[in-house]
Amino acid sequence: MIHMASGTDLVKVGILKLPRDDRAPGLVRGEMRRWLGTEHPALSGLVLAASELVTNAVRHADAGHGRNWVITALHEGGHFLRLAVTDPGSASSVPHRLSAGSVTEPSGGEGGRGLFIVNRLSGGRWGTYVVPGDGHRVVWCHLAPTAVEDEEPPAPLPAASPTTRPANMSSSPPSASPGAAPRLAVPEARRPR
Repeated sequence: MIHMASGTDLVKVGILKLPRDDRAPGLVRGEMRRWLGTEHPALSGLVLAASELVTNAVRHADAGHGRNWVITALHEGGHFLRLAVTDPGSASSVPHRLSAGSVTEPSGGEGGRGLFIVNRLSGGRWGTYVVPGDGHRVVWCHLAPTAVEDEEPPAPLPAASPTTRPANMSSSPPSASPGAAPRLAVPEARRPR
């Protein structure tokens, strides 16, 4: 049974709660493949975006009692897939995208590229917000439901500091349609296979 979230055009594909540790990115990649099937045209981009966002949640959310979790939710909209990763939040950091020029680190390190990759995969349709009352942070992105091939490289991105949001990054929950009130869609049933 497919359950439509009240007041939106979103259909829940799945929600997964994981322990916030080094296993989480691999577990979420496997779950994305299970939810969409290995032949889905958007699978590779979705798996990469989910892995990057979950890795950021594992690395950057504050530690402490009751804070060892990360939740990944995937919904289908009319012309997009909405991926949202929720973590316990952080009092000391805000997600921010690095500029195109800062992606390659001189030391050859592997860190710091996650939101740059998500920005590329989502065409700039991503954002973050803090859930009122509990401080949990949600980082979300909208991905095309089909594979997108770049024919030419995109223009360089402007630099962003931790206190300045890029112009295309929202700090409020995404709405299902323009002008709709922000809602968290938490339907009950899993999509049948």
